[in-house]
Amino acid sequence: APEEAPTVGPRRRRPLFDRAKDGTWLGMRGVKRAPASATDIAPEGAKFIEGTYSNKAGSRTYKLFVPQGYHQSQPLPLIVMLHGCTQSPDDFAAGTRMNFIAEEQTCLVVYPAQRSDANPSKCWNWFRSADQSRDEGEPSLIAGITRQVMQDYSVDPARVFVAGLSAGGAA
Repeated sequence: APEEAPTVGPRRRRPLFDRAKDGTWLGMRGVKRAPASATDIAPEGAKFIEGTYSNKAGSRTYKLFVPQGYHQSQPLPLIVMLHGCTQSPDDFAAGTRMNFIAEEQTCLVVYPAQRSDANPSKCWNWFRSADQSRDEGEPSLIAGITRQVMQDYSVDPARVFVAGLSAGGAA
């Protein structure tokens, strides 16, 4: 008797929110990229410094771009840039060239960094209810980083802006 082919049932897809946790919805799990070079990240002579912020929700590192034209006496605009899944602040800065624009326009730019232990694909966890409220979870970390930069540097509070890509945009 001929052997029957095995039957395959319909493929069950995990919900998007579950797949967003590990980056499989992007097909990016395990993708390795070469790190961005310093000349792709910031103009020569400008500062791109690392800091850390902590509160009851945890801690996150961040990178801060300080243009050469920064003077404590002149409050500057601040742009908060939230990277997408699998990215780092360096990747996001290189890909958007935001530091070069900020150098031309004399703006500060801060890039909060998502940790891989908070999300295996370094996605911001916008889809979790614990990370959707003011002063809670990741929103409190992002706001805290913003406030820390505003305290440490001369920032015009009427000119603070937030931009993001993918999970960073959703956050």
